[in-house]
Amino acid sequence: MGFVRKITGTQAQIDAARANAAATVDATNQAAARQEAQLIQQAKAAADSQAQIAARQAAEAKAASAVSAPLGQADVALDAPSTVSTPVARRKRQASFGTGYSTGVSI
Repeated sequence: MGFVRKITGTQAQIDAARANAAATVDATNQAAARQEAQLIQQAKAAADSQAQIAARQAAEAKAASAVSAPLGQADVALDAPSTVSTPVARRKRQASFGTGYSTGVSI
């Protein structure tokens, strides 16, 4: 019977059908692998996005609690009122830095 198939071309058709089936199986396996990789990548991206959202919410909550915290009393001490007038004090400061004197040369 094999000789008859060979002569009539039936064996070539059977071989072609098997090759096509094998190619279809390989293509289906490759497509499934690509789809699986894509789904894993999408799940990873979603997990990363959720982690970023959670971190952002934690930072916002921390900032909100810092802003809403009551302020403590400021420990401020004011100087006693000066007995020296402001122009006199200014002249003393200028003289101490050497800006209140003349070199004796005027143009």
